[in-house]
Amino acid sequence: MSSVDLWLPESYRRRQEEVRARGGVVAVTGCDVGLAPVTYGQVREFASGLVIETEFPRLAAFMLVMGPGGPHGPAELRAVQVRAAREFLPSPYRERAIGFLEAGRRDIVFCHEQLLLVMRLVIEHGQPGPPGEIDKTGMARLLLGVTDLMVSGEGLETGPAEDIAVALALRRLGLPRGEKVTCEIARWHDLLVTRARAAAGTPGALDLDVLFQAAAGLEIEDFLAIAWVHAAPLYSPRSPQDLAAAGFHTVLASLQHRYRDPETAAAAAALLIGDVATMRERFAHDTADLHRSSLRPFWEHPYIRLDSGRILPVSSELALNRGIRGIYHLLIDQAGKTRGNAGVNELTSFIGRLHEDYLTTLLQRAFTPGHHGTFVSEAEVIAANSHGEKPPFDGAIITGDTVVLIEMLTATLRLDTLEKCDPSRYRRDFDHYFKRKTAQLARAVKETGSGRWVIPGVSPASVRRVAPVLASLHPFPLFGPMWNPFRTAFGQPAFGHKATVMPLQLITDEDIEILEAFQAAGSMPITDALTRRTANPAWTESRMTHVIVRAWNLQEPDNPAMYALYKTATTALRDAAARIYEQG
Repeated sequence: MSSVDLWLPESYRRRQEEVRARGGVVAVTGCDVGLAPVTYGQVREFASGLVIETEFPRLAAFMLVMGPGGPHGPAELRAVQVRAAREFLPSPYRERAIGFLEAGRRDIVFCHEQLLLVMRLVIEHGQPGPPGEIDKTGMARLLLGVTDLMVSGEGLETGPAEDIAVALALRRLGLPRGEKVTCEIARWHDLLVTRARAAAGTPGALDLDVLFQAAAGLEIEDFLAIAWVHAAPLYSPRSPQDLAAAGFHTVLASLQHRYRDPETAAAAAALLIGDVATMRERFAHDTADLHRSSLRPFWEHPYIRLDSGRILPVSSELALNRGIRGIYHLLIDQAGKTRGNAGVNELTSFIGRLHEDYLTTLLQRAFTPGHHGTFVSEAEVIAANSHGEKPPFDGAIITGDTVVLIEMLTATLRLDTLEKCDPSRYRRDFDHYFKRKTAQLARAVKETGSGRWVIPGVSPASVRRVAPVLASLHPFPLFGPMWNPFRTAFGQPAFGHKATVMPLQLITDEDIEILEAFQAAGSMPITDALTRRTANPAWTESRMTHVIVRAWNLQEPDNPAMYALYKTATTALRDAAARIYEQG
């Protein structure tokens, strides 16, 4: 599922076509289907009229059937939304919403953030008691009322337009965002298990399993396996019938009784499962308006134990996010507790080294045939230069007269920044984690052009285009105003030799993994995709995979190399699960 169109004041609004070019979508609102405008207070009243045991399971089931939030093409996205509207909305709202979708005037009715906010409202304000008949009209008023507030911007009428845009980008494109599951599991298992263990005994290496055991009471591979086993039964149903066949109401509660070791069960539950009373108490401490209300409790506990004993997922995205990328944040927290800033720096340096090895291997693999250019690693650049220093970039792609300079990032925004949606915290994080790397890439452009750094196979005088690229291990909430500090820090470096320095861009590991598939299929070389993206500012300020699928309307091919890594990971996770659980 996708996020609704970011609300911005009129002084900062762009045309709907430009919103869509950035990977954004336009939502059907309550006003569109004939409902009266609402306030946040009225929305809370709607939620207080619903019974948790009735409505939360329906919301959880609906979230699962809607599916994980990878980018869809416009036609596929609308088809999913039409099916959902038919299933979930009562008449006459159903017919009116579908009319907007089929006419192409709107893209979605339901989205991830909207459903999470409604889940929060139901837990926070809903009534206890046994399950009863579903209140479809009450739920429709609540869902569409939340959409109205998300689009209208109630509570955001003051403040600089850029700050408002940054706050909403942090909210809607940050914490909840998931990645393609095969890529995410393959990459993080390769980094945190395979490569980390292989690095044991080398200078600067850390035992990540020991660190994670201290933080969570589990080894990394065991927690990955537990998260995977929890998500797998309910990951991708296509209908309520699929959910029923998977044992939606019982499968996760039953799983808790299959642990071989009670301490492992307790450690896993503490990391994954929250009960209604605890979640309600956490939400009660948060008095922010709808746009800044915290959804972090759902990230920290992506499964909810209802009073009846049923355990249900909040969303597949959050469950896998917590079980995969959550490991990184738990490691960071533990390193800080044990050794302060020095411990955090040691950990990020080690993971940065693993990440550089991972991306170097990926790009060497992608360019091995030599049909679409050459990848030159940092080690090859160091060997070609006599001064023995590290270059200010981690690799380069040479395709004809185009050079792509790549600097690899391991830093990510802090969880409190994403939770609070605070522009000042974002600027703090940028200065602390991203500014130096961005300026370093600008230096790489100038020093490569001046000849201080020799790249094997490159004569600076023959270069006509230079594409500077930041490659991030973690997803980043790209949206126009979020990109402004990067542009400022990068400046306008000159390569010389009449070469054009293209606009700075950021891509993630997931983007590169998907681009590898396009290049291997012969449909779009990586260098072509990167240079094409810079032709439109809306594209450089948006997630690369959204641009490929929505703006360029391309169908992603399979990536056999990533699938092989995924098979390696899931084989190891099955073996770990067999140690952890009794056979069902």
